[in-house]
Amino acid sequence: MLGKIYLSFLYILPFFSLEGLENAKSLSFDAENLVQEVVFDGKEASTLPISEWRLKNGMKVILKQTNDEENEISVRLVALGGYGSVEPEDRASAELAASVAMESGIGEWCPDKLAALLYDQSIELNIKIEPFVRSIDASFPPESLEIFFTLVKKIFQQPRCTPEAFNQVLKSKKDELTRRGREVDSDRLLKVIAVQEQHALNPLSFTDLKKARVSQSESFFRAAFSNPADFVCIIVGKINAEKIKKLCSDSFSTLSVQKIDQEFILPHYKKAPKVRMTKIHHLPHSQESLVYLSLPLHLCLDPIRLEHLELACQIIETRLRNHIKNHSSESRGMDVRYELPLYPSLEYPWITVQFHVDDKQINSTLDLALQQIKTICREGFSLDEVTAASQLKQKRAKLWECSHDYWIILLSNHYLWKWNSKKIVERFQMPQVIDPKEIHFTLCHSLLIDEYTPLYLED
Repeated sequence: MLGKIYLSFLYILPFFSLEGLENAKSLSFDAENLVQEVVFDGKEASTLPISEWRLKNGMKVILKQTNDEENEISVRLVALGGYGSVEPEDRASAELAASVAMESGIGEWCPDKLAALLYDQSIELNIKIEPFVRSIDASFPPESLEIFFTLVKKIFQQPRCTPEAFNQVLKSKKDELTRRGREVDSDRLLKVIAVQEQHALNPLSFTDLKKARVSQSESFFRAAFSNPADFVCIIVGKINAEKIKKLCSDSFSTLSVQKIDQEFILPHYKKAPKVRMTKIHHLPHSQESLVYLSLPLHLCLDPIRLEHLELACQIIETRLRNHIKNHSSESRGMDVRYELPLYPSLEYPWITVQFHVDDKQINSTLDLALQQIKTICREGFSLDEVTAASQLKQKRAKLWECSHDYWIILLSNHYLWKWNSKKIVERFQMPQVIDPKEIHFTLCHSLLIDEYTPLYLED
């Protein structure tokens, strides 16, 4: 769903404050291509420092050093803007572009040689272009670091897009559509929530695929990776900082801006939808279903409101679990989370309630959930609830502290959203408890549940 893989961990990520951090400092570096370095490193920090460099061509490089024993480096290069920036008739060509580029090979490496290189170097490489985000994700052992930098440089400077690869990707997409048929999937939810019809959020159709052209795919891919200043590069692992500086100076800093006609934009809506969406997925060979209740929120997130939303979701989940259990319903797997269907845009998130229930109890359990959510919107939260949710959030953050995925997602989101990078590095202390009235104010002014029109999807 929106935000897709970026948001699988997002709702548990902490947001910290380093407003009074005295140890943040700016350092110069001799290499002329590294024009600025900033190191955020508190004396009592439980983690190693985060370093930020800005190259002369505008690219930012963020190094998060870890002290774990994992013999792996994780990297993400990410930029705002994706295939949602093109006209509807060009959308299929743009959406297929990343797959075509990977199937075509990179630089002097044809597809077979590229596959052999990645295998020999133990590199997992994925180029993605989504509706509003472009990214290169990779993981590999430290000894493959130089090869990875070379590959990224070739992606920017010498991408390939062959007719053979284009035809293969196009056929695979057509086969996928044939298999899927009329199946209702998460893309339908995205289409429904779109306030103004957003072609980028609709699943590709056979009509769309007929308009795809290899020349347009190649042109769009080159545009997507034409300006290094659009990108921030997040590197996480046990790495020597001086080595990263040298590789950045020798490789990334030599990338020049290419002249293109493509402009990359983000979605913007004047108002959020007022739809209460219920999706029921009947489990095969069973009398049970997975039920999803999705509620759009009429707000745009900032760091404070995001914290409010994180805590509200945790409290709502606890309340629903207890409330439904007290009414003898046998629903299981109760989960409440927030999602960003227009990721990385922070406009109009939604809350999704998910549970597993007997088919005969679907309606009664939904009624109980809606009843409790309305009560929460009317009455708010107690201080004990907010305190418990804050402590649980802190425990989860501790569990994820050593995860490379955690830092990749946290850092890339922070930089995509242009939030103050000083708020990332502070030690994970026990969080300050937020006033329950503030959380309630954010929720009740954005969750207009009595004004929503119900919509049901069933498969």
